[in-house]
Amino acid sequence: MKLKKIKALKVEQASSLYKALSDETRLRILSIMFCYGEICISDLELLLDFTQTKISRHISYLKHAGILGYKKHEKWSFYFIKEEYKDFVSPAIEAIESEEIIELDKKTYRTLYTNNTLATRHLHNLQKRYNLPEY
Repeated sequence: MKLKKIKALKVEQASSLYKALSDETRLRILSIMFCYGEICISDLELLLDFTQTKISRHISYLKHAGILGYKKHEKWSFYFIKEEYKDFVSPAIEAIESEEIIELDKKTYRTLYTNNTLATRHLHNLQKRYNLPEY
């Protein structure tokens, strides 16, 4: 299957995408998704120590911009960066990857994942997928 890539954007769409990347919380969310794949709102609440309302608002913004897709599993919705937007998001994520807060987010994710606390770990257990990438 050939992956769809973004080749050209209309001005309105480009504006929406760049606005979506202009917020610290949304960049942190995208960084986690970029490194670890799909994640649900309850996991992001634990990782970022934000309310469900705040996380949902930022997820909604990213979905509206077209960057995120989602899939349902049991009681959870798992959000992920759509394949066609990974090349677009990548430079922004790479530019901030050595920031202290991003490193802390990754460390927190690994700890919660290892302790079997995240809903994402539950999904991976069901899929018999136990490999946590090193970031």
